[in-house]
Amino acid sequence: MGTAFYVFENEEEYTKMYKERITETVHHSKVLVMYLKLDKIKENHLWVITESSKQKERPRMERTIVHFRNGEHGVLQYKNGEEIQLQKKNIKFDKHKMRVKIMPNQRLTFRKSLLEFKVDRYIGDEIMGRLKSENQEYFYDTVMDRINIVLKPKITKIDLKPSHTRFPTKSQIFTVGHMNPSGTESSSSY
Repeated sequence: MGTAFYVFENEEEYTKMYKERITETVHHSKVLVMYLKLDKIKENHLWVITESSKQKERPRMERTIVHFRNGEHGVLQYKNGEEIQLQKKNIKFDKHKMRVKIMPNQRLTFRKSLLEFKVDRYIGDEIMGRLKSENQEYFYDTVMDRINIVLKPKITKIDLKPSHTRFPTKSQIFTVGHMNPSGTESSSSY
């Protein structure tokens, strides 16, 4: 079986599903960086780099999604300079087709993405409108061999509505001897 893609609407849905496993690095490893390895003969490869293990491991290079568990220094011996470092804007979630597209809308490929993966499960409510890709977060679950994409990270809610009990009423603002909004002094209450 291959690596699965789970897409979560927000961080609350992600923490609800993972609960106490978020503290374990084998279940919750932040993806540090992703590379796209172009292959002219076979299918392109997606390299996912995390720091989930301190032991030296040899990745399985024949897979489409290659997981490097030792961080950036584990990738150096496999790099040859043709890899493309992916930014968050290069990874799109197509909500209509339920697919993750790597580098879509490229002029070189006639608007076809360089690599596509099927989303195995979407968790959350229906998506309305567009989502900015800069807000997405990526996590790797080593035990389940799963890439988790959180579309909207947790946003702290700030109550911007002040208490209306201390605001002056209209009769307090426009009283005799005070300035009205036009800047002239009023002689009577409005």
